[in-house]
Amino acid sequence: MPDSWLADYSTCNQLCQDVAELINDRNTDARAGANIAPINGLIKKDLFNLKAIMEKLKFDLLKSSRSHTTTLGEVERRQNLFDTLTTKVRILTDAAECDRHPSGSNMNYSDRTALLSKEENGSTNFGNPWLETNEQISRLTPEQFRLKQEEVIQEQDKGLERISAALSRQKAIGINIGSEAEYQNDLIDDIHSRITLTDSRIKEQTHGVVNVTKKSSTCVLWLIIILLGILIIVIAALPR
Repeated sequence: MPDSWLADYSTCNQLCQDVAELINDRNTDARAGANIAPINGLIKKDLFNLKAIMEKLKFDLLKSSRSHTTTLGEVERRQNLFDTLTTKVRILTDAAECDRHPSGSNMNYSDRTALLSKEENGSTNFGNPWLETNEQISRLTPEQFRLKQEEVIQEQDKGLERISAALSRQKAIGINIGSEAEYQNDLIDDIHSRITLTDSRIKEQTHGVVNVTKKSSTCVLWLIIILLGILIIVIAALPR
């Protein structure tokens, strides 16, 4: 039987990837001046479903750790997976909200900045356009502001592409874990079948031994009776 926790975790990873792709599509539509309200609705719906499954993952993990149905090492591994997934969901949620309200928001951009401003070598690019102050933005002309927005969206796209690649790797890991779990379950079922067959054979052999023992006991009794009969005849035949 497949592990429901791992299945839910795989579903969450897939939803994260879907949300990242939807945000990329929305950014593309925004650059083209298209209506992004429908796609914002889809993002909101997927995030709601994602958070609901995350709550279930959290509850099931706590339940398994308390009931000791899962090994301590596996619980710790799943907790690490859950923490990583929680960070991804928070970053995606912040990205969705920031893109709806590109200015005048009180949102904390530290995680988003860390996500979008890291270069391939791990260094931080402090020239991220999200860090521009309101005073700097107010000095821009409409055309410069539009270009700045496009630059921001491009930075977002790069960050979301990195999220999408990471989620793809997580999905592959989840699939491998699921396959391994199914293999282990099949192996356990096979061992159980062999144990059942062996137990049945032992019972048959035990029953046969009992029957042989009963027959042996009966033969000994008849032999004693015959010997006693012969002894009685011999004694009776002896002259007095």
